[in-house]
Amino acid sequence: MRMRKRKNLHKINSSAAATGQQSEKKPETQNTQNAPEGQESQDSNQPSKAQAEQQNQATQQGQNGQQYQQSQAMLEIENSQKTQNGQETETAQESQEMQAQSGTSQNGATQDSASQGDTQNNASQDGASQDNTSQGDTSQSNSTQNSASQSGGTQNSADQSNASQNQTPQNAASQSNQTEGGSNQASASSGNSGGVPNDGGPTSNGLEPAEQQQQQGQQNQQNQQQQQNQQSAQNQQNQQNQQYRQQPNTPNNPKAHATQETKSGQDPQLPPISKSLEQNVKFIKDSLGNSTDLIIRRFPFSPANDRLIAILFIDGLADCTIINDYIMEPLMQPEGEVLDLLSEEKRDISNVSQLIKDRALTFGDIHDLPDYNSLFHSLLSGDTILLVDGENTATAASVRGWRDRGVGETSSENVVRGSREGFSEALRTNTTLVRRRIKDPSLWMESMQIGHVSRTDVAIMYIKGIVNDQIVEEVRSRLSNINIDSILESGYIEELIQDETMTPFPTVYYSERPDVIAAELLEGKIAIFVDGTPIVLCVPAPFVSFMHAAEDYYQRADISTFIRLLRYVGLVVSLLSPSFYIAVTTFHQEMIPTALLMSLASQREAVPFPAFFEALMMEMTFEILREAGVRMPKYIGAAVSIVGTLVIGQAAVQAGFISAAMVIVVSLTAISSFVLPSYNMSIAFRMLRFPLMGLAASFGLVGIFAGCTIIILHLCSLRTFGVPYMTPLAPIIPSDNKDTLLRLPHRFMIKRPRLINQKNIQRQGPNSGPNPPKHR
Repeated sequence: MRMRKRKNLHKINSSAAATGQQSEKKPETQNTQNAPEGQESQDSNQPSKAQAEQQNQATQQGQNGQQYQQSQAMLEIENSQKTQNGQETETAQESQEMQAQSGTSQNGATQDSASQGDTQNNASQDGASQDNTSQGDTSQSNSTQNSASQSGGTQNSADQSNASQNQTPQNAASQSNQTEGGSNQASASSGNSGGVPNDGGPTSNGLEPAEQQQQQGQQNQQNQQQQQNQQSAQNQQNQQNQQYRQQPNTPNNPKAHATQETKSGQDPQLPPISKSLEQNVKFIKDSLGNSTDLIIRRFPFSPANDRLIAILFIDGLADCTIINDYIMEPLMQPEGEVLDLLSEEKRDISNVSQLIKDRALTFGDIHDLPDYNSLFHSLLSGDTILLVDGENTATAASVRGWRDRGVGETSSENVVRGSREGFSEALRTNTTLVRRRIKDPSLWMESMQIGHVSRTDVAIMYIKGIVNDQIVEEVRSRLSNINIDSILESGYIEELIQDETMTPFPTVYYSERPDVIAAELLEGKIAIFVDGTPIVLCVPAPFVSFMHAAEDYYQRADISTFIRLLRYVGLVVSLLSPSFYIAVTTFHQEMIPTALLMSLASQREAVPFPAFFEALMMEMTFEILREAGVRMPKYIGAAVSIVGTLVIGQAAVQAGFISAAMVIVVSLTAISSFVLPSYNMSIAFRMLRFPLMGLAASFGLVGIFAGCTIIILHLCSLRTFGVPYMTPLAPIIPSDNKDTLLRLPHRFMIKRPRLINQKNIQRQGPNSGPNPPKHR
C-alpha cells in the first residue's frame, strides 16, 4: 500500500509541475494574439503588466491548489484502504463531507464551462476578453489538474460502488449514477481551486459568495440526506428480498403461492393477513388470477372516518340479496348507530371489524379469519369477506346461496312403502335431513377439509353413547391420513379408507336415503358425508348390511323375511347358474333327466361352439348391453335393452350361434342379479361369475365347489374397520341373528349388534309390545 501511495504522489507532482510550466507560457501567447493591429505599444504595455500580475497570482494559487490536491489524494488513498477493509459506508460519508467542504470553499460559478472541462477560466470575470484559441489553451493547462481531481472522484465512486455490491442491480445502478454526479462535482470544485479565486464580487449566477456558499452547503446537505435515505431504503429492500427468497408466499409476492410446488402431504403455507387494505385486495386478486367472478366493493366506513372497508365474494356462490340487504345497506347508510359511533369525536376506534360484527351484521354465522388459508377457503365456499384498512384480520359472513338440485326422490333405491326423500349434492342439506329424523343432542358431527386443491368439505356423524369410540378414532385417523389433491366424490373416500384393496367385495356401505343412514346410526355406525355428492358412506359395513333394504323394516316381519330369503336365492342363482350349466352339460350328463338331456342335445346339435364359449359369449354380450343402457339417454336406454334382449337373442338362436337353453340361463342370471339391493355387491358377484365358469369348464362340479370354498374363506378373512366382515354369521352370534337371514318382529330385537356397539346395546325395553286382555 505504501508503494501505491508513492506512485500516486509521484504522478500528481509530475502533473502539477507540467501544469505550472504551461501556465507561465500561456499569458505571453495570449498577449501577442489579443493585441490589435492599430494599437500603440504604450497601450499594450499596461495590460501586459496586469496580465503578468494575474499570471503570478494564478501560479501561486495553482501551487496552493496542487498542495490541496496532494492532500486530497492522500485522503482518497486512505479512504480506498478503508474500503478494502470492509468500511464502505463510512468511506462514502467521509468523501461526501470532503466534497461539501471543497464546494463551500470554492466558487461554483463555472457550471457553464464544466461541460468543456475548463473550469479554471475564472479570469474572464475581471473583464478581460479572450478568444476561442486562448480558452482552448487554458483548458489544456487545466485538464491535468481536473484529471487529478477526477481520479479522486472516480475513486470515491469506486468506493461507493463497492459498498453497493450486495444490493440489487437497479439500486446499484442508481447509486452509481449518484456517485458519478458526486465525482463531477468534486472535479469541478478541484478545478476551481486551481483558478483565480473570487475577490468578493457577485458570481455569474448573481449571488454573493457567502450566499452562494451557504446555498451550496445546503444543497450538499440535502443531497447527502437524500443519498442516506436511499441507502437505508435500499437496505430495507434487500432485507425484504432476502425474506422473499426464503418465504416465497408473501403479500409482496402474490403469485408465488400459485407457482410454488408444495411438498407431499402439506397444504401451501400462505402468509398472515396484512394491515394494508390495498395490499390484501391485490394479493387476493393476483392469487385468483383476476377472475371475473370475484366481486370487490370498496367504500369509506363513514363520512367522518376516512378508513376504507372492502367486501369480497364470489358471484354465484353467495346470495347477492342477503349481501345487499344485510351487509351493504347497514354499512352504507348515511345515518345509523354504527356510523354515529365513528363520528368526529370517536375517530380513535381501532377494532372496526369487531364493531361491524357487534352492531352492523344482523345474521348468525360470522367468524374471524386469521390468515389467507382460511380466507380463501371461506371465500371459495360462498362466504362474504370483510376487510378493514388498518386491521390484519378478516371477517367471514356465511351468505352461501348457490342453487342445488334440492331434495328429490332417489333413483337407485326405490321402495313401495317408505320415504321418498333422497340426499342432494349440498352437504348441509344432507345433514339436515338426518337431523330431522334423529332429534337428539347426542347426534354429533365433525367437519374437516380433504384435498390440497379441492379442499372438499367432509363431515362424520355419529351418536355419542351408542357408537364405539375406538371405531370413531379409527375413522378420524384414516380420514386425516388421506393425502390427495382433490376429492370429487365419495368414491375417493371409500377407496382410500377401506381395509382391503385387493378384494371384489365392498367393505364400505353407502346409500342415498336419509332413513337408511339414520337407521345405521342408531345401530352404532358412523356416517361420512362428502360435499358435492348425494352418496353418504357408512362404516363398519358387514356383509349382511348389503343384503338389507329399507323396505324390510317398513313391512311386516313375515313379508320382510320372505323377500330377504328371495334375495339370498337370487344371489346364489346369479353367481352359480352359468357355471353349473357348463359343468353339467360338459362333465355330468348323467345328472340330467333323459328327456331333458335329449332336448338339450337336439338344441346343441347345430351349435359349433362348446358350452363354455357359448356362455362366455352370451354373458359378455349382456354386460355390454347393460352398460350401454346405463350410459345412453334415459328414454333411449330402455329401447336398446329391449332390442338387445329380444331381437339379438332370437336372431342368434335362429342363426345357430347359441342354443335356446343358454339364452334362458343367461337371462335368469341377469334378472337374479338385479334382486340384490346393493349395486356394488351385485357387481362383485358379476365379476366372480366368470372365474367360476372357467373352473366349471375345466373341472366340472369339483371346480365350482373349490371356487365357492375360496370365496367363503376370503369373505371370512375380511374386516371392516376392525369388525369381522361376516358377523354375525362368522363368528356366529345367536343374539344378533335376529336380523340377518330372517327378520324377526321389532319387539324381539331388543339389543343392538354386539361387535359394532360395545356401550349402549339396549335398543328397547322388554315390555314394548302390546298386552291385550284375554277376555273382554
